[in-house]
Amino acid sequence: MSSIEFNFPKAQRRLEEAQEQLEAQKEALRRAQQIVHDREVELMQAAVKDGVVATTATAATVALNPATAAKVGAASVGVAKTTTIAALGWKQHLLAGGIARGVAVSTLFPVDSIKTKLQVTLSSWQQSCVDALNARR
Repeated sequence: MSSIEFNFPKAQRRLEEAQEQLEAQKEALRRAQQIVHDREVELMQAAVKDGVVATTATAATVALNPATAAKVGAASVGVAKTTTIAALGWKQHLLAGGIARGVAVSTLFPVDSIKTKLQVTLSSWQQSCVDALNARR
């Protein structure tokens, strides 16, 4: 036991330093999240003020990229106050979903059927192995 030496104060100090670093990183993350949130709020308020309704995804993309925000800001200068970007209604969503489903089924069903038939069908080599095993019984 004399070869094992545990320096508790040193370990305690290293643990405290690691905890301080973790807290500093958490605080930096909180500040960054607050900056992003503030920028999103500013851009959404500017969009509503200009008469443009933007989606949350668009606002988030613009908020995270200052170059995009500058482009959107420059583009919105020439936009009339009455211009709105309206979201799709439920009928448009229903139609778009139906079309997407039809395209997916019409393209993937034949491919899936061929794949399944290839998996089920035994090749001549596999069939001869099965016949050889059945002959041994």
